[in-house]
Amino acid sequence: PLDASCLGNIATTSINQKPGARCAVRAKRRHAPVHRAAPSLRGSSFTPSGARTPRPGLAAVAPEPAAGCVAVDPEDGRVLTASATCGMYGKIGLFQPQGDSQVVLPLRPTIEFRPQGAVTACAFVGTLKDRAAVAHGGCGVVGVWNLNSGKQVWSLATHTSLVGVLSSRGSLLVTGSNDTTLFVWDVDKRLKLGALMGHTSLITAACVRPDCAGPRLAVSCAVDKACIVWNIDTNNLQTLILNQKQVVRAIASTDDGCFFCTGDELGRVRVFLWDTGTFLCCTKPINESVVALSCPTLGSAACGGARGSAALLRFDEVADRVDFAGALLLPKSDRAVRLVYHTADDWVCALDAGGALRAFDLSAKRAVPPAAADN
Repeated sequence: PLDASCLGNIATTSINQKPGARCAVRAKRRHAPVHRAAPSLRGSSFTPSGARTPRPGLAAVAPEPAAGCVAVDPEDGRVLTASATCGMYGKIGLFQPQGDSQVVLPLRPTIEFRPQGAVTACAFVGTLKDRAAVAHGGCGVVGVWNLNSGKQVWSLATHTSLVGVLSSRGSLLVTGSNDTTLFVWDVDKRLKLGALMGHTSLITAACVRPDCAGPRLAVSCAVDKACIVWNIDTNNLQTLILNQKQVVRAIASTDDGCFFCTGDELGRVRVFLWDTGTFLCCTKPINESVVALSCPTLGSAACGGARGSAALLRFDEVADRVDFAGALLLPKSDRAVRLVYHTADDWVCALDAGGALRAFDLSAKRAVPPAAADN
């Protein structure tokens, strides 16, 4: 940019310009002083020496990790992780936490694959639990991977929208999608057993009943605030639960297959009977949405919140009645809890969105410092 006075002189001389005055005008333009605009201070700050530094409060925030998900094997505690970076580079990891030793050992090399979008859900599948199901992409793709060979052995692509929910027990796999439907699969036989249709909005959570003497059941919840218990053998709705006042984001079942718990957006956990869908009790809210839930026995359940809270919930079972006995709040993380697992020997493990695995020894009332679960 040129000096304002110079521009004025040029404009004046260009109107009444004499034939021999063009050279003088060009010379004046070449030697005119250049004034550059002062640098803007918006979005950054400057040190006295003039070096640019990030504005406080913005650059200090660490970038969010790649979108991904985790799953746990309740029998041996193995942790399955699946993630994708920009929807172009994906990886599947298998890890084994080592109790209170603050060590998380990888059980096999990381599996690399090309996802068709963000990774939204993962689960252990198969009778031997040597396979992993990973949902990725917006077109409802679910890939089944052999964890021993590291290769994909099956691809499910029957949903018409994103698959955000996976739940499995043995060879059964239930997939829930934003297209309001759930499909039931037999992973060992590579068969589709049926479709469960009854919700009117996208599926938010699902759980398959553990193997027991009763019929094979599954429960699902959606944004329509309905909770449905399905009979997998007949693919029919068995029980419709409509007393959910908030959207349920997490479901967990007891190992004996008698009870299941739901966690909603207000932080409340409700307990129901599998066979009849009867409501038993409700806990006090933890004041944030429950996004992770673990309930191996009815005596206690562990839940994780969307803002990093974790709590251990206690229940009292007297005859046919179940009452809420209280909650023990655990140290809070600065990231959302992705997975929480309560072991039978009074250990609670919580994995947050930053990849930090926190372990709490409830018997000794102490917390183990966070350990990195995945690099």
